[in-house]
Amino acid sequence: MSKEIDLIQIKDDVFREIGKNILLLQQVERLLKLLVGHGRIEGATTSLEATRTARIARTEMQTLGMLVGEFAADVLGPEVESDPCAGNANEARLSFSFRIEGDSAFHDEQKIALSKMVEQRNELVHHFVAKWDWKSATSMQDAYQHLILLREQTEAQRAFLANTWLGFQETVRAHAAFLASDEAAKQFELAWLQQSKVVNLLREVAIRFERPDGWIAIATAGKFVRDNAGEDLDRIKERYGFRTLRELIAGVGLFELREEPTDKGTREVFRLIVNDVDPSNFYFEVATQV
Repeated sequence: MSKEIDLIQIKDDVFREIGKNILLLQQVERLLKLLVGHGRIEGATTSLEATRTARIARTEMQTLGMLVGEFAADVLGPEVESDPCAGNANEARLSFSFRIEGDSAFHDEQKIALSKMVEQRNELVHHFVAKWDWKSATSMQDAYQHLILLREQTEAQRAFLANTWLGFQETVRAHAAFLASDEAAKQFELAWLQQSKVVNLLREVAIRFERPDGWIAIATAGKFVRDNAGEDLDRIKERYGFRTLRELIAGVGLFELREEPTDKGTREVFRLIVNDVDPSNFYFEVATQV
């Protein structure tokens, strides 16, 4: 009789641990859906909200294995730059990504742990009943210990993902505050200016007509720009308050200027900064260090 009571008791313990593990795995799945659904988005600003909503809806339909795979690729994987040429060239685009920074060993360790969790979840849901002898108290005791170990491993993954979600939220709040600031407005304006037809023409002039020493006269550039984009130049000067082409070249942040002596006095020359960054790649990236 005591053995029968012991078997019933240990079975009840097993059932309770199964329930704890299932609920814990559901919490992990919810955290992954939050991180995958919100962790990366890019597209035209006019349709960004619809794109975000669609991504979140898609993650709601994914299995745990699919979520882990996408989380590993987007958040634990290598940085993936957005394609500035994608979509309509006349529309503003925004790229937002969230990654956990760390060395390859850290990333590999997390990926392996998450993959193992998926395997253990599948074993628990689909194969647990057949794996144990439900008439043996010894087998049930082994199953109970197995479930405790499984729960401890899953709790570690839940803690990792929960901390990651908190870090994500804090980082988003910080970036949202920045995007609402005057400094962000200035940077966006500068990005638009750097992508304008006039500035692209200045780049072209600086490359095509540079002297052997790498410099070119502002007067030469001015004639070229005026001949090819005179109206655009007038609009930019009016919008940004530049009184002269020299002020525009100095204010765009892509060129350096200097004065050089001539037979009749001095002249102003400029050149493209060597580490000029393509402004079409202008984007904000969100990252957190674990």
